[in-house]
Amino acid sequence: ASIIHVVPLMRDITQWGGVCDVAKKSVYNLLGMGRSIQLVIGGQTEMFESRSWDEEIVVVRKKRLGVFKIAIQHGVGILPMFCFGETQTMDNVYLPKIQAYVKSKLGFPIPYIPYGRWFLPVPRRVPVTVVMDAPVFPKRKMDDPPLEDIIDM
Repeated sequence: ASIIHVVPLMRDITQWGGVCDVAKKSVYNLLGMGRSIQLVIGGQTEMFESRSWDEEIVVVRKKRLGVFKIAIQHGVGILPMFCFGETQTMDNVYLPKIQAYVKSKLGFPIPYIPYGRWFLPVPRRVPVTVVMDAPVFPKRKMDDPPLEDIIDM
């Protein structure tokens, strides 16, 4: 999230690891330089809907078409991936009303206090299975793809 690149120590650590801002401008610049990018779909919404003790996996797809539009505009493929067990590694303090209110006002939820083993920010030792499918490529590159083509991809 963009907020990570504002907090001094977090910014330094993530940028040292090659993590870039997810703003549209940053993604366009990286693709324009011929770089491959990895976007982790999901985020705050899924984080606050998922619990380690739940059997269900929450994936929010509403209004998440931007990555497909960018792929069509640049003529690049998308490699579908999913991590099973990831939600069991960490939890977050669960104060949904307060977090939803603050997120609506500031754009990010507070309090955000992740915890895992021993109620510390240390992931739990659980099996995590990553699955991948074949890449999905756009039918053709377009500067302004219609909504139908974006949904079709």
